[in-house]
Amino acid sequence: MFEFERLCKTVEDMDPKTYNAIIFEKSARIIDALTFIMKDDVKGINLFIELLLGAVVSDGMLAREEYFLIKPLLELALGGRSLSFDEALEYIAYVTEGTEEHKAFVNDVTDRLGEISDELKGDIVMVCMMVCGVDGDISRKEKKWLKELIK
Repeated sequence: MFEFERLCKTVEDMDPKTYNAIIFEKSARIIDALTFIMKDDVKGINLFIELLLGAVVSDGMLAREEYFLIKPLLELALGGRSLSFDEALEYIAYVTEGTEEHKAFVNDVTDRLGEISDELKGDIVMVCMMVCGVDGDISRKEKKWLKELIK
């Protein structure tokens, strides 16, 4: 668990340039893999959005930093429609109604993808951790969820 805490601290303290480079690279790999597995670009991207939403709702709150991070993907999912912070709160509440069920769904999908590729699972966990830590703090609830995701 020491390694986990150290990784969380690294993400929390990461400079924006490094953060953006890592999350962009890993997200691109995940989306490529998901669209290949799903045999459909839209389904692959939608599954990626679901994974990110799991990270967003893991502590029950949407931080503004999380909003700005996932805003382009949410707008893509909504056909290019612009989404304010308040609308994003409503959308996330609607999409993730039953947060525990949604987190269980993300955990299950991650485990199944991990059966295909340990590297893919590692990338998903890392991106989820980075979403949780985009505001500079990975909360106790977020850490608990991330540990479940890793199992």
